Amino acid sequence: MSNELQHISKEVVSQWCKDAQLTLNEAKLLCSNAQSSLHEQYQELTIYLPDKFEAIEYLIRSYTNQLEKIKSQVDVLNKSIYEKVEIGIISKFQTILDPSLKNLNDVLSQSKEIDVPNFILEEPSEMQHNLSDFVSISSINLLIENIGIYKNNSTKLKDLLKTSFKDRALVSFDNFQKVHVHILEEYAQLAPIINEAKSKVTKLLEENQSVETELVQFLQMLTNHYQQCEKALDLMSSNEEDLNLEVLANDVQELPQVIKDLKSTIQENQNSFTSFQSSYTSIDLLKSEIMEELTNFRNFKTKNLPFFITLFDSVLQYLQKSSLEETEQSQSPIDGYSQLLNRLTFHYTQFINIYKTKYLKELHHQQYSYPRKFLKRITDFLDGEIYRIQLEEINHRKSWILKYGEFLPKEFKLPGESELPSVVQVVTEGLEYIQYEDGVEKEFNQGEEKFLLDLIKKEKG
Repeated sequence: MSNELQHISKEVVSQWCKDAQLTLNEAKLLCSNAQSSLHEQYQELTIYLPDKFEAIEYLIRSYTNQLEKIKSQVDVLNKSIYEKVEIGIISKFQTILDPSLKNLNDVLSQSKEIDVPNFILEEPSEMQHNLSDFVSISSINLLIENIGIYKNNSTKLKDLLKTSFKDRALVSFDNFQKVHVHILEEYAQLAPIINEAKSKVTKLLEENQSVETELVQFLQMLTNHYQQCEKALDLMSSNEEDLNLEVLANDVQELPQVIKDLKSTIQENQNSFTSFQSSYTSIDLLKSEIMEELTNFRNFKTKNLPFFITLFDSVLQYLQKSSLEETEQSQSPIDGYSQLLNRLTFHYTQFINIYKTKYLKELHHQQYSYPRKFLKRITDFLDGEIYRIQLEEINHRKSWILKYGEFLPKEFKLPGESELPSVVQVVTEGLEYIQYEDGVEKEFNQGEEKFLLDLIKKEKG
């Protein structure tokens, strides 16, 4: 080898210088790029990655909190539908309104079974009547029809409300919950990866620090080699005879391997970091899913919920409207209808009871019992009291004439029997039910009176 080195020309050394410079320049470029990569890695490992870990944890918390708020809103609306519509209105049809309707219908049906004789009417007719003929059926039917319309519309609106709530809220919320389960499962799988990544950060930073040191050493070695080549060329140019090129020649032989080792070191570092990055790319995927779901939440809260709440308010306002003209402002239509039905039921129940237990008796009393009592009093008075005082007066006058008459002149008026007051005629009114036109008293419990007494007995039984 020493014999070969003695024949190395200046041109060879000059070529070594050129090759050393090219290699050094290539190494500088590689190291510069590697240094930029290491800096980016440092930024990502110390800033971006911790921020990413913190961000995904924050997103998970925010996402879960927002879903809980949506659940609370959906639960409140669902409860409001149940309490204000189903319990507050629809269920009251069965508990309040329908019983009131049934009570009134029962009373009206009862009125149809109670006969009304023509002779008790102010204007008798040939038609057969019952108590229902004297009930405001047309008005009641209109009221019942309006109640039916209200019930039917309320049921339809309730169904519309529940369908809209399902389509606008429940379906979306069910999807939110399904996605929530999926996201939590992904996050649960991601948590160990994040923890492992956090523990690897320090190790990677230490490895990168070692790589930086190696890069400096490579550059120092290649720079030194280039400087040695330059120095050897200068010595050869000055005809220096005592020149040892053995080390330099060996370095020249190793130069390709050095650059290869440099590239290998840089590539291994990049591969290691790329492999590390791939371990948490699922974070970005999960973040995208969460961001998409948060957008869905926002659309749900700004579109679906306002639409349904507006519909709900409109339905509640309609359900508070009644066909009744006079109702208390705080009174619901159901309470108003029920109250009116109960008043009608009370009125017609009283009507039936009074007719059966009071009116017929009072009618018999006024048309028959009292007139007989009145007529008896007159008869008793005429035949008893009037007759007695007349007889007393006659006896008084006879006695007085016998005692004093002979002492009085004939020119004086003397009381006599002919001038005695007497009842010539008694004129009565209102006795047509117990007397014929000629004044003869009708027999008891005959004709209309018998019909009336039988009716009283029937209704009493």
